[in-house]
Amino acid sequence: MNYVYFVAPVAVLFCLGIMNHAIDGTNNIDTWIGFTYHSNFRAFAELNLGILIYFISNKLKQINFTKFGKLCLTLIEIGCLALPFVITTFIKDSFRYDYFMLMIIAIGVCIASSNITFDKDLLNNKVIYYFEKLSLSLYIIHIFALKLVYKTTNNFKLSFSYPTKIVIYLGITFIMAMILLKIIEVLRSKNFYIHKIKRLFITE
Repeated sequence: MNYVYFVAPVAVLFCLGIMNHAIDGTNNIDTWIGFTYHSNFRAFAELNLGILIYFISNKLKQINFTKFGKLCLTLIEIGCLALPFVITTFIKDSFRYDYFMLMIIAIGVCIASSNITFDKDLLNNKVIYYFEKLSLSLYIIHIFALKLVYKTTNNFKLSFSYPTKIVIYLGITFIMAMILLKIIEVLRSKNFYIHKIKRLFITE
């Protein structure tokens, strides 16, 4: 409990604060600061942020909210998840708001995962469950896909409008994430005899 109440929030504020102060945002993860990369600070901060979200969402489940309270939480949830898209689309140099947007998204995810809002039944379907399974693959692959699109368009001097680049980036990201998810599912399936591959390298 001491970790959740003290260490986790301090770690989030400390690590993200360093990144926000040093590079004016949290997106430039491959910056070297003398002894480590900023990506390590961000990873540690996001792990602790995930711990806080899980802990707080479980606490919210234990509260009996009124219909008005649930309505307020639903509106806050939608607003928190929609606002970052608005900021990144319409505000120039939106990376300066990375810290703020991450905190806003965390609040939205915390409320959504508590399963107490009015939209919980709307989100209870196979499509949402698939995106839930896909989320880790998206997280792992999205930076690589972003750099792939950026370097490809620059190297081949391809000129696309910003909305077109977004569509291309999202398409590549989702395709690569789905491939990665399929590979993970195959590796986890009972039909994949991992011990046969193990025998190629290790004797029993």
